[in-house]
Amino acid sequence: MQSGETLRRSWQPSFRALGFPVRVRPGFFLFVVLALVAYRGPLGPWLAGSIAVLTVLHELGHATVARMCGARAEIALDLFAGYTTYEPTREISGRERAAIALAGPAAQIVPALLVLVAVGDNPLSPPVFDDPAAIKAIWWAGPALGLINLLPLLPFDGGVVVTTAAERIWPARGRSYVQWGSMLVTAMVTIGLAVDPGLRPVALFSAGLLVFQILQLRVERRPAPMASAPPSPGWAAIRELLDRGEDIKAGQYGATLFRQGGHADIALLVARAATRLGELTTAMAWLQAAAVAAHDPDEVVAQVERDPEFAPVRDHTAFGALHLVLTS
Repeated sequence: MQSGETLRRSWQPSFRALGFPVRVRPGFFLFVVLALVAYRGPLGPWLAGSIAVLTVLHELGHATVARMCGARAEIALDLFAGYTTYEPTREISGRERAAIALAGPAAQIVPALLVLVAVGDNPLSPPVFDDPAAIKAIWWAGPALGLINLLPLLPFDGGVVVTTAAERIWPARGRSYVQWGSMLVTAMVTIGLAVDPGLRPVALFSAGLLVFQILQLRVERRPAPMASAPPSPGWAAIRELLDRGEDIKAGQYGATLFRQGGHADIALLVARAATRLGELTTAMAWLQAAAVAAHDPDEVVAQVERDPEFAPVRDHTAFGALHLVLTS
């Protein structure tokens, strides 16, 4: 069985930064083109370049703190955003997850403020019409976008921090509460912006965020057991452990049951537990085990594609190779 570490070597990073592999996806280049088209004149190149550089710094902030917490991190750059995935070598605490989330905006805001101060600009004052394009671009790509990312709403980094706190209080429902709260706040803000004709362009961005939140919530409904067959013995007990947030116990119990019966739905639950613990290499190995044990491996692929808890696996740079293994 091909291991996660072997899968990791199946792609080559575009470059390395501070020792972290960075993959640049086609969407990132599309973003550069969109910025140049949307903002003609000197602002377009400055804005595209500033967001590109500060996005890399943002993700390096996540990756560096993740490494300090004992995790292996990788970065991907895509349309309008970057993504950092990390594989812990030990269990990551809630405070550490919050620190990893906050490190990104900090690494985006602080360097931009220092550059603005260095060129003699007031970093706490928004740019005016007569300011040079470079000042406008750095201010919007740094402090402005960084502060937006700190909003306590999903999918922003601030929302990740709030979710971490909520899951300590409500292990099984914390994320759902934050999702519904994020949608409610975003909907109210969107309506408020749409009332003012001058703010309606901003309302379009807010409405787009609301649509994304709704779609994310829809796909995060609990998936049914594989196919139409009844769950394997012990499936409900593992599911209950996961609902209570006892991911380690769920994984250990599931691994024991799988050794006894080799049921694919059990392997999927173990993979889910490993994903929630941030052990993505282990999760991908269990997904392969589920595909081998399943009567229809395509159903395993379908579960991974539609289950939001497998989002870290899907975002992992090795998932492309894993997908080929599951579907071959």
